[in-house]
Amino acid sequence: MSASPRRKKPAADRASDPIPFLSGNRKQILVAVTLAVFAGVPFLLGKYFELKQPDPFDSGSYVYSAKHVLSGARVGYEEKPSAQAGTLLVNMLGVTLSGYNETGAKVLQGLFQAAALTFVFLTIRRLYGSLAAVIAVIVGAVYLSAPVIAKFGNVKEQFMIALMAMGVCSFVWYHLSGRCWWLLLTGGLLVGGPMFKQTGVSAIAAVGLFTLAQPILHRYGWRKAGIDVVLLVAGAAITLTPICLWYASMNTPLYYWPYSFALSPVFKLAGVQMDYVADTGQAQEPGQAERQTTSSSNPSQDAKDDSLILRLLPAYVSESWKLLGPDQRSEALRRVFRYYGVLILPISLALAAIVVRTVVLLRNRRAEPHTHAGDDPGRFVLLFGTWWFLDMAF
Repeated sequence: MSASPRRKKPAADRASDPIPFLSGNRKQILVAVTLAVFAGVPFLLGKYFELKQPDPFDSGSYVYSAKHVLSGARVGYEEKPSAQAGTLLVNMLGVTLSGYNETGAKVLQGLFQAAALTFVFLTIRRLYGSLAAVIAVIVGAVYLSAPVIAKFGNVKEQFMIALMAMGVCSFVWYHLSGRCWWLLLTGGLLVGGPMFKQTGVSAIAAVGLFTLAQPILHRYGWRKAGIDVVLLVAGAAITLTPICLWYASMNTPLYYWPYSFALSPVFKLAGVQMDYVADTGQAQEPGQAERQTTSSSNPSQDAKDDSLILRLLPAYVSESWKLLGPDQRSEALRRVFRYYGVLILPISLALAAIVVRTVVLLRNRRAEPHTHAGDDPGRFVLLFGTWWFLDMAF
């Protein structure tokens, strides 16, 4: 009697087997090599060029102000820095570490950026997988290191971007783990962004809107949303309190304090002047300060020139806009859209993510109208999309 033939493995079972080349340690090695080549090389080249050439932007004034303050000068009196609080403090740390040069600040900036990119990779991989994480880090590393779009060297924008990215990632990890210390870390990181450049408010607004949207979307109640807001504010207070105490100890004028740009519209509406006076190295003439605060004797003309929108905008936006004529404003608008053209890749990826999420929501709503997936990673598209839109608009 002949032996029965051996049964072949079903095709479906064979198809479901993982690809040996992309399984286990080989997948991790492939991810590491891809990141090292396509993200690490552009990033390291950017750092090399930054360290090997003088900074073409405001680094010199930042370093000078930092050294002067470390030597005992008071902010707002002997030293009137153009740098905001975060930029000044980081440059003070850089001067302390490497001496009277910009090397220390540039090294610190590289560490900030490396930490942010690492945080982004871990967060996106947890949400959407390794492929999405690799793409996100490569795009981020290239655009942060490309002088065609990013100001390079010891500049405030790069510190702000790193803090925003780490803060938003911390916020995501809070929602994934439920641990409150992530929310404290979120507040502490996000509040630092606008202390380098005001655009950092976009991440704070996105996190706040996302938190307030959760009860509306029936993910949790208003009580939990209120607790989240309190923890975010507490984290921000942990960062802000020592800085404000330092400024208070020097009796620094309000203009130089953190978030003075946010208070400026309120003071403008109240008729209180809070203007920056440049340090020319010369003593002010008698009555000069009074003339600066009463530059116009025609209130109706001032009201006509300063619309309500301009008065509510931060000073660095409204004052710059008022200095431009009609042709210059048109050119500024065209320049902005040219930069958007350079950023076509990340803009396209962001728009695609928003469109895909919208389609998924519409399909799920038709299938199961009252179902809310608790661990749905797609829900964070609302957070990322809001942040992206506000940052682009700001």
